[in-house]
Amino acid sequence: LSIPKKNSSIAWKHFQRAPNTSVITTCTICKNQCKRSNGTTNLLDHLK
Repeated sequence: LSIPKKNSSIAWKHFQRAPNTSVITTCTICKNQCKRSNGTTNLLDHLK
């Protein structure tokens, strides 16, 4: 039995995962796509 991981970073309020990949996310503000290869660090940097 695996427990789903909770998206606890504040970055997830502004990003959505792309449906076909777990690496690409889309910013809900500007619609740019960002990689989340370093966790949510890239996503938080994008929001700055």
